[in-house]
Amino acid sequence: MNIQGRRVIYKAIVGSHAYGLNTPQSDKDYIAVYLPTKEDLLGLQKHEQFDLSTKYSGDKLKKNTCDDQDFTAYSLPKYVRLLLQNNPNILETLFLPDNCIIEDSAEMKYLRNNYTNIVSQLTRKTFLGYAISQKHKALQKATRYSELRKLVEFLEHEFENNINMLDEMDSCLGFDWEGYLLTLSDITPYVNNQHGEKVKIVDAPDLSFIYNNAKRDLDSYGSRIVGNDMTEKTGYETKAAYHLIRIMEEFRQILQEGKIILPLTGTAKSNILKIKYGEMSKEDLLRLYDHYSELIVPDFFAMVRKTPNFKWANDFVIRTLYNNLVRS
Repeated sequence: MNIQGRRVIYKAIVGSHAYGLNTPQSDKDYIAVYLPTKEDLLGLQKHEQFDLSTKYSGDKLKKNTCDDQDFTAYSLPKYVRLLLQNNPNILETLFLPDNCIIEDSAEMKYLRNNYTNIVSQLTRKTFLGYAISQKHKALQKATRYSELRKLVEFLEHEFENNINMLDEMDSCLGFDWEGYLLTLSDITPYVNNQHGEKVKIVDAPDLSFIYNNAKRDLDSYGSRIVGNDMTEKTGYETKAAYHLIRIMEEFRQILQEGKIILPLTGTAKSNILKIKYGEMSKEDLLRLYDHYSELIVPDFFAMVRKTPNFKWANDFVIRTLYNNLVRS
């Protein structure tokens, strides 16, 4: 296999299929690693990454379906740099199940067999940082979606009654709608008023303008949330919560085993599937997160090196690229 004339040394399925958490509705995510050409290495135009994703379902704002695929290809130097940073999504590709590996090579087998030169105490920062961001997203997305829906429904009711109650909206809605409106990703904070002057959207006298923008954002924002009804029922966004516990489980494995073990099995898999299907309460989710947090103690880091072995990795990349140029 090659990508625009570049030899691919690794292609694999990642994501839910690698975790053992896929369903018939799950899309397939792929990663590939390729060797850069002489022009890539020596020329002015460097290509270190290709996005080969497809969106068969058409709407880029909506979450992927089983017909869609995310596919990112990295040059070997960039891939190894990300490994040395202990990037969670890249590091786990060293531990994929055999049935997820589509294209392989001697170079990548050597890299995977020597994972102890790469996995390090940097994972405390990278994995826990990722977990904290997913925790925030899981809780914040649910709140934002609920408040946005409440705002749109309120405005729709006011239109029916031809009443402009902007001054009373805070008390009617129960939250700071003006501050919230300014955080919506698809709404500009400024708009031209009837005199052509640029004013803050919250100062705009046209209630229909606010409604149309809020409704548009609800339609697109809501479609990106996995299971809208489930989100409002559980009080958390299930996809982010799913990744929160998954990454904490992977970090536990690194601490206790020195590596990531995929696919996930046992209690960890059962808990994550409960989250995925909205069968775990918000309180139990937070208790599970706290349980994982209690396992994080410095003594466990004896299983991995303090920092990645940069010299080993650098020598590997130089040797691999040199041999490829000689062969070509």
